[in-house]
Amino acid sequence: MVIDECWKMECFCLHEYNIQLLKHERFRRMG
Repeated sequence: MVIDECWKMECFCLHEYNIQLLKHERFRRMG
């Protein structure tokens, strides 16, 4: 993960991060 880039675009980064977490959770439950 590129944390430094995140601080430059914090809102977008948090949004992307949440999407990745949701995808990961769904994948784990299905797998």
